[in-house]
Amino acid sequence: AELSELVKDGDIIVLEHSDSAAHGLPLTTLGFEPPRRGLTGLANLGNTCYFNSAVQCLSNIPELRDQLLFPVHVRPASTNNPLSSGGKLLLSFSELLMRIWHGSPRSVIPRELKFVLGEHAPTFSGFDQHDSQELMVSLLDGLHEDLNTIVNKPYVQNPEGNDGEDEPTARAAWLVHRQRNESPIVDLMHGQFRSQLTCPRCYKRSV
Repeated sequence: AELSELVKDGDIIVLEHSDSAAHGLPLTTLGFEPPRRGLTGLANLGNTCYFNSAVQCLSNIPELRDQLLFPVHVRPASTNNPLSSGGKLLLSFSELLMRIWHGSPRSVIPRELKFVLGEHAPTFSGFDQHDSQELMVSLLDGLHEDLNTIVNKPYVQNPEGNDGEDEPTARAAWLVHRQRNESPIVDLMHGQFRSQLTCPRCYKRSV
């Protein structure tokens, strides 16, 4: 059968013939290496698959990755923020992104980021299994505080809604949030949930 089409699928060339028979040949057999940007695995440090999956997810958010990719351009907003890691978490995450997206190994060991995150959030300091979503929240919160330009956070009181429209309450709550939080993480990852409580006695509603 004659070759009818050449299709690239990742790092495999699929040869489609007119008789529908298909055979895969690695690109290396054809004389060139495929681009490997971002196709880098993370070594398991012992029950850290939850950690690796969260990091890989964040690594593949283009808007986040592009802002934090190059360590030479990444600077913490302040090393005096008591809620931050002093910039250590930000820089270790940026260095790991650099190794994932511009390194040559097929896998890297994320030991430094794991260690720094464990210092910042002791829950994740060991090698036990944890929830990946909780890890991601802690990592994003640490990155946010390293980048937060508001170091001396003012005391603010969260507004409460009533039986009226939700939009004014949501707008007021967001303005209060931004008085204490200003970073690229807020711009990309923060949002709002609507919560409602109703008293079973007087039926007063709080939003």
